[in-house]
Amino acid sequence: MSDPWDTRQSLLLRVRDQADQDAWAEFDRLYRQLIIAVARKRGLQAEDADNLAQDVLFKVTKAMPRFEYDPKGKGRFRSWLFTITYREIVSHQRKQKRQPKGSGSDDVQEMLLEQPSREHEDEWDHEFRQHLFLAALKKVKEEVSAVQYDAFCLAMIDGKTNNEIAEALGINYQQVANHKHRVLQRICDHVRYMGEE
Repeated sequence: MSDPWDTRQSLLLRVRDQADQDAWAEFDRLYRQLIIAVARKRGLQAEDADNLAQDVLFKVTKAMPRFEYDPKGKGRFRSWLFTITYREIVSHQRKQKRQPKGSGSDDVQEMLLEQPSREHEDEWDHEFRQHLFLAALKKVKEEVSAVQYDAFCLAMIDGKTNNEIAEALGINYQQVANHKHRVLQRICDHVRYMGEE
């Protein structure tokens, strides 16, 4: 069973073609904000995080024509993207310190800093999942009625009961349950779409 949070294989194959502007626009939409969010959490200012995202996406653009999708053999795409992003963050932070390089132990220390820890990978996975959920929620908001969306948000974000939601929205209990189910199903569909089949 595949992980629904993995990157969609068809998009990865499409972005190998540098001329496929629609694929690159979708790719950018899916990953730019994720990269920026992770960079901001690692302490970069907004402008620096934007620049870093541009640098990461440029490196991805250059590498994609040679990219061979093989999640079982070489690892997941999102892990590869994490490694590029993490190394760019470390490189940026190193430049910000502007300390002269020492010899020996400083080089080893810097090399160790470039290796992401399990904590960094977990942080990336959490951001990745949150990012895909929010992207799916945004798309679903455009597809369902305001009442359906509000019923879902009141339940899942505000923690309201079905009776409280029914009273607030002027609908009955069963409609609340149906609206929540419909929105959740659409979110799951989008997450699956954005994830691997």
